[in-house]
Amino acid sequence: MEDTYFISREGNFEAIVRSEKDLCLVLLGGTADTNQAGELHDIIEKGYLTGKKAFNYIIDLEKLRYVSSTGIGILIGMRNDAKEFVAIASASERMKKNLSTHGLIQIGPDVSYIQEYDSLKDALKAKGASTIFTDISINLKMGLVEGIEYDHREQTILKAYLPRASKEEVYKELKKMAGYEKEIYVDEKNVSDEINVPSERKYAVVIFRFLKEAFKRANLYGENKFDDDYLEITAKELTENAVMWGYKGRRDGVINCRYSLDNERLVIHYTDWGAGYSPSSIETLKDLIGFRTAGEGLNRLQGLFDDPIRPLGPAPEMSNKTNDFIAKNLKGFTPGKGTRVTLVKYLVLT
Repeated sequence: MEDTYFISREGNFEAIVRSEKDLCLVLLGGTADTNQAGELHDIIEKGYLTGKKAFNYIIDLEKLRYVSSTGIGILIGMRNDAKEFVAIASASERMKKNLSTHGLIQIGPDVSYIQEYDSLKDALKAKGASTIFTDISINLKMGLVEGIEYDHREQTILKAYLPRASKEEVYKELKKMAGYEKEIYVDEKNVSDEINVPSERKYAVVIFRFLKEAFKRANLYGENKFDDDYLEITAKELTENAVMWGYKGRRDGVINCRYSLDNERLVIHYTDWGAGYSPSSIETLKDLIGFRTAGEGLNRLQGLFDDPIRPLGPAPEMSNKTNDFIAKNLKGFTPGKGTRVTLVKYLVLT
């Protein structure tokens, strides 16, 4: 099969898929959000996930900055359909942590888990690829679009949703969001327990900041606790679910995030007033993105939180703060049944 070159229509994701005999190599770079990962899935499913377990897989992740739950689902599909193995190469510690939340990387000999290699060359050599195939693959990888890192996590998160923006443009966009940042803080010492944002994926950066302050207040943030990597995953997956499932991509809705804290636990409620959760809506999403694993986003978060995570509908009545937000920012908004997702993290008693 000839090499397949794929560039996302959103401009910051690139993949090269190529094969030698029964070995399928996938080189990834940039940011794989739901749309990009869904397109990549279509390519791999049509050419390689044949249902006959005809291929083994190596996925190189060195230049991949972020992968959504849809992308995680692709790895699950490869693992389930592989002839003998799925291996990943060159994964950063952040990416390993990302994959481990879904149980895809685990120490031990169990072959049902994805295997790890420090470099693409090591993986190809271990799996018997020819020298020519290896050399060409390494050269192709060098040309992939690279995930962009900044010093501040907020800039990094926002860049994933504005792939063509320069560093200066990202900074300007963050300044525009400063109004939402102000809503997080009641004063210099106290943090609001509720925030509202528009139904756009880029506002995951605001939710990230809000959750960070909530976890700090609960003394659950920091080293060996709930860190920035976990907060980024949580903010992105919750926002992705609300925008893509609840509002079907519409940007004229509102998303509310609030929390409560007592002596035992931190409880986070994430609510949209979109179409509402139902099995039929899951099927619609599967049809929309051409992907067979629906609801992986919440399953992915299950490993980070303590109680079972279940989206429930209809959503509760809007708070005064949410009603005020709608009156100021949204014209002609008609709420639907809506969905609320509740996350629970028990406090660490010392």
